Amino acid sequence: MSEYRARQHEENAPIQERLKVVEDLLADNRQQLERLLDRYLTGAFSSNMLTDRRTRLEATIAALEREQARLVAHLEAQTITSEQIENLQDFATEVAKGLEAADQNLETKRRIIEALDVEATLAVEHGQKIIYARCLLGEHRLQVTRITSRISCADSPCRVRCL
Repeated sequence: MSEYRARQHEENAPIQERLKVVEDLLADNRQQLERLLDRYLTGAFSSNMLTDRRTRLEATIAALEREQARLVAHLEAQTITSEQIENLQDFATEVAKGLEAADQNLETKRRIIEALDVEATLAVEHGQKIIYARCLLGEHRLQVTRITSRISCADSPCRVRCL
């Protein structure tokens, strides 16, 4: 899980940097608006100049706030909370128990393979048997050290493709 968090931090770094820039720009524009209103109150600006300048600053602030909200929403969608991590770990434990039971039942194995949308490609590379497996959870390259049963490509429920 620490690898996942490190990868997420790395992937989100540019968004975090942009968010910091947007927050700095927001603070700067808000200060400009406040100073503008102070100058108007001291008589340094006419109401026409104030209106024009205030309109531009408020439009800039609104655009920056929209971008800030979009960036924050994106980061929140990409971040896994501690509670979500705990739920995933609990789920993985339950799945592991089910997989242990599936070892005894070929039909259960088949249903798990179909539910995960497992696809595998068998290949021989440099004299080594390799399986390229993909499913809903990701992709893996596995080296075959021992074959315990034969798989018929035509009858395979997991869409195994032989090369």
